[in-house]
Amino acid sequence: MPEFSDLKSAATVLSLSLTQRLVLLLLVLTSGAGCSLLEPEGRSVATNPLPPIVAPRDAVDLEVFIVDRTVGDPLIGPALWNSLHDLTSTSPQLKQQLAEQGIRIAMSPSRPPHAVQSLLAQSGNLDPTRRTSFQQYVVPAMQPTLLQVTVLEPEVEVQLPGNAGELTKLTNGRCQLQLQASKVDEGWARIDVLPEILHGADVPRYKATAEDWVVDQGQKSILLYDQRFSAELNEGEILVIGYTDQAPDSVGERFFRGQWKNIPIERLLIIRLRGMHRVDPVRAE
Repeated sequence: MPEFSDLKSAATVLSLSLTQRLVLLLLVLTSGAGCSLLEPEGRSVATNPLPPIVAPRDAVDLEVFIVDRTVGDPLIGPALWNSLHDLTSTSPQLKQQLAEQGIRIAMSPSRPPHAVQSLLAQSGNLDPTRRTSFQQYVVPAMQPTLLQVTVLEPEVEVQLPGNAGELTKLTNGRCQLQLQASKVDEGWARIDVLPEILHGADVPRYKATAEDWVVDQGQKSILLYDQRFSAELNEGEILVIGYTDQAPDSVGERFFRGQWKNIPIERLLIIRLRGMHRVDPVRAE
């Protein structure tokens, strides 16, 4: 038996005039034909066979000078740090945290003081007690780039942040900095620096990605997020990173102090913002 709604609809149709019935029938037929033309059965939506265009990106050019001197060399002593400027982009609280971990930071204008010029002029010297090596990096915007700082002794102990009074033993350790760079304004770039210590055996390990966990070959990683800092530099300006000389067994001592043939060596990093350019768009593979 038909439902009440069906009987009502049928009565409504019968009450229409012949002309109204013909108009209603025409609307039904044409609407069905229209659907058939716009969305034929079994036809898939067309896709673009070409790979997508990658948007242009900023790239920051950095010059990195790694300076090695014997501990106590006046070229890397108080005269150097007194000639440099404070980083206004880093808070006093963070500077204090860095100092407690043996890390000292400062900046130099595009025309560096005589102390910095003297260190850069030694580039190419092979003597490990007074040597300056040079590397150039092109850092795509917001893409991490690793800067190797030092290789530790086979076994060392370090006072890690948050482990007051306790030393952590590390084997086969390496100290490095994760650098990220981004354009702030015309002629200005922001350099983000995250210290990292790798240690232990180089074996397959699980690594988290944005989608899933993957197996990757590598060492254990200690990321020192509380010691992460930033520097906003104009083209030609210089970021200087070194040791405070007042924090034994600290992260800074492990990064910037070592030995060569029983001679104590101190390391200093000088990072210069050379310039910026745009990476032209290309088709993705």
